[in-house]
Amino acid sequence: MYELRSKYVSISVNHFGEICSIKNLESKKDLISSPFVPFDLWCESYAKLGQYPKEPEEFFKKRLIFDFCSCNIVDNVMTLEYSCAEVNVRIGIKLDKHEIGLTMQMLKNAVSDQDFLPIFPKIDNININENKNGKMLVMEEAGCVANCWKARGGFYGDSRQHSAQFGCLFDDESCFGFLIKDTEFRGKDICYRKPSFEVRWITENQIENGQIMTLPETSLLVYTGSWIKTAEAYGDWFRDNFTSDPVPDWVMDDTVRGSQWTMKRLPGESIGTYSSFDELEEGCIYYPYDLVEYCFYCQRSAETPAREQSVNGIYRRHTDGWNEIRSDLGGAEAMRRGIDKLHKMDKHAVLYIEFLIVPMESDLYIHKPEAIIWIYLDENQQRMHDYENEYFFHQCPGTGWADHLAEMTARLIRETNCDGIRLDSCGSKFAPCYNKNHCHSSPYDYNKWLFELIEKVAKAARAVKPDIILSTEFPLDYFSIHFNEALHRYKVHEGPAPLTVAFPNYRISDITDNLISRLKMLLRKGPTCYLPWIEKHYSVKKIFQRGKVQEDAKSTLNGSQCRRLSLNGEDLLIYIRSDADNFIKSSLEDAANYNLLETTIECPLDYVPAEVYELDIFRSITNKLEFNYKNGIFSANISSPLSLIYIRRDIGGILLNIEAEEHSDDEYEFSITSPSESDTDIRKATITVKELYSYEGYDSIECIVPGKIKIKLPSTCQAGKYRFLFHGDTITPAMKIIDKKISAQFLD
Repeated sequence: MYELRSKYVSISVNHFGEICSIKNLESKKDLISSPFVPFDLWCESYAKLGQYPKEPEEFFKKRLIFDFCSCNIVDNVMTLEYSCAEVNVRIGIKLDKHEIGLTMQMLKNAVSDQDFLPIFPKIDNININENKNGKMLVMEEAGCVANCWKARGGFYGDSRQHSAQFGCLFDDESCFGFLIKDTEFRGKDICYRKPSFEVRWITENQIENGQIMTLPETSLLVYTGSWIKTAEAYGDWFRDNFTSDPVPDWVMDDTVRGSQWTMKRLPGESIGTYSSFDELEEGCIYYPYDLVEYCFYCQRSAETPAREQSVNGIYRRHTDGWNEIRSDLGGAEAMRRGIDKLHKMDKHAVLYIEFLIVPMESDLYIHKPEAIIWIYLDENQQRMHDYENEYFFHQCPGTGWADHLAEMTARLIRETNCDGIRLDSCGSKFAPCYNKNHCHSSPYDYNKWLFELIEKVAKAARAVKPDIILSTEFPLDYFSIHFNEALHRYKVHEGPAPLTVAFPNYRISDITDNLISRLKMLLRKGPTCYLPWIEKHYSVKKIFQRGKVQEDAKSTLNGSQCRRLSLNGEDLLIYIRSDADNFIKSSLEDAANYNLLETTIECPLDYVPAEVYELDIFRSITNKLEFNYKNGIFSANISSPLSLIYIRRDIGGILLNIEAEEHSDDEYEFSITSPSESDTDIRKATITVKELYSYEGYDSIECIVPGKIKIKLPSTCQAGKYRFLFHGDTITPAMKIIDKKISAQFLD
């Protein structure tokens, strides 16, 4: 028996070259139930892999059988040697605290042109107890926690299968995490099959006779605690190897993200349609958006398509691959004027660009005839079938399409002064391309092509406007190097999203209007228009947007969850009752009868709080909260179904409660109080009305705290939602939203 041992972990190998034990010495748990060889190797491919994961025997003829040769241990590094007629294999194992580093080298012996499918690591017979809360990380999109062995995994590079090169299996006794330290982001199938996980290196692997191929290191993390440690470790490795482009402050701070189709106004239509791009501000004044994404702005969207079918179910093209700004709404000059108006309202505009599909009748093929060669072909030299029925071509990122996207992005930013672009469909699939005209080194180099594409687009965009948001439809770990936002489409609730833990500066936005889902996953942006949340979280927005994800606080109420974020000596607990979603969807009358259940929340805290506040979303009020602190444990009682618990190490600016009463003639009276002990002191604050971009005097209205103030909106002010922002040297920022209704004069 051969063994490596640290203070925390031991790993043992038997005389057959099989790993027979990986033990967590803290919990005394052995994570392996029976021995296994930590790799596999197939050769002699007879079929193409195609677009979807396959089992090795479906595209390789021969599984190699190895003899175990030797084991050597030098300086706490174990080297295992295996051999067969075709290949010699060397497995390296090193141990550092909780981390087991695994490497694999292959030396080709036989003289032949055969390629190989290495499977490494191949960790089998994993002892995760499903009866003791056995779970796993499912790295679909932003990721989630699910019951162990629920997910099959799949291609890394397809965000709907595997969006990052890490994972974790765990139960109440131990965590078994892994990090694949591949700085080239090569194509791989990360596969879970009870009771094992394995990594299949699908990039074509051909080894010259006598040459050595080395696979990237995989680290296994064995410890007692939370999966969060695995996600943080992957993020730390990533940042040690890559320097991400800076994320602008406004991208970090914006919270409410919306989207609009710029459709031509027909008789009788109003909200959401336009007679000109000059009217963009009218389309978003009704919603408290910080950022608005625009689609259907291209010239083909103004025309009846050559063929009837369209992806969106309406007879207009949402994208055309050329993206000249449509002339029936005033063209690029009108859009620039409209976006400039949004900027004066402190809003931002993003333009939709389709990354994958181009209509067959696109002007792209007229202006750039060579673009017809850029399309994908599958293993049978046929066009890809997605959206074929809607008459679209699929563009391969490993062609001149990448340069065209970069040029088009830069042009749109110059023409419109937009604040960003979003590449729709990007990250949605791992797509091998077999088009012979592309001369790909390997059809499976999709991640390489895609990384080069986003790098080109980012460089072109930031050359025009450095302070910009670059977004995709789906998140991938390597997108975060150059792009700073991605959308998340699935509703999953258990635990924070792993990508938000690993990459805290990577903005992941919930595409659905489901506030509770978003808060449970700690996705920082979303389209929610739930005003009590927008108002109350404004006071603690910096912690919510930039805080480090911690392990959940505990709650005594079954089914409730309490997320935790920390930043600069302050903590924010986000308490969510299991039925909170029903509350925010209910009417005010129903909410008044809502069943309030008291719960105790607690978490370890390494400081004695100076003060604690509850920002009660349910009651839309902020209160100073009584709490206990003993032996490093903070605890407090609350009864709201949805609350923010704001914990301060030091006393800071006073928090505010703001009530607004509407009077006649668009006049509003604000009553301003504070729950702080010092609320009897007279404080000065400044009010800014965020959306009133064209009226003088609405960015420096002075008021007294506590006190009352009346503000009259201009009679020409449209119906909509207006954010009143309260700031001051000794004031914690606060917000109150006025929902101005459509008056009788407009109804007439």
